[in-house]
Amino acid sequence: MKKFVSIIAGFVFIAGTTLAQPPIPPQSAVPPQPPVQRELQSMIAQEGTLTEWITNEDYLYEGFYLQTLQEKIPVKFPPHLGSQITSQLKVGNKIRVNGISEISPAGIKEFRMMDVSINGHTIYDTPPQVVTPPVEKFTTGKENIVSVQKNREGDMVGLVLSHKMILRIPPHLLRQLAANVQLGGVVEFTGLINNRQVGEAVADAYMVVHCQTITLNGTSYITR
Repeated sequence: MKKFVSIIAGFVFIAGTTLAQPPIPPQSAVPPQPPVQRELQSMIAQEGTLTEWITNEDYLYEGFYLQTLQEKIPVKFPPHLGSQITSQLKVGNKIRVNGISEISPAGIKEFRMMDVSINGHTIYDTPPQVVTPPVEKFTTGKENIVSVQKNREGDMVGLVLSHKMILRIPPHLLRQLAANVQLGGVVEFTGLINNRQVGEAVADAYMVVHCQTITLNGTSYITR
């Protein structure tokens, strides 16, 4: 018993001694890293024929192919310029584009548009209008799976459903669901309807739903 009490007393003494120590000063904060500085680039002018439009996974216009005398160049512009550009440029038009050459994350050479001119009229790459973002509408549904949608890099990014609907699911989650996806099979889901922003234009009017939950073969999963 005496030994037990002695240990406890010793513990209390040590603990008291520890508590009496001054607080450890906080570690100095890691200084913020300076932003990555881009190298100065000179703009390049390209002239040729607009041969084909480029759209993203949501079928929003985001570029076009320009056929010059030497090559066929993919020209990219921000989606918020889609409505303005597609209303004034048509396939077959002779145009002039100013911009810079870049390499996309997929390793593809692209030309980033700064402005495009046709018949003396110029469209500039201007910032999007600052407006209140539209509220995303919650929806539920039950549809048939038509196909699995992939991006240009070959990653699965969504399910194309009946009634012109795309169920957008993060690629790393869709890969885990792939074994349960059956073309023609039924899928139940909940999610938020993606709203188009001011200036965007679509090549095909699909409803895009950002999936929150999905049910396949009787099993439900969280996908948000």
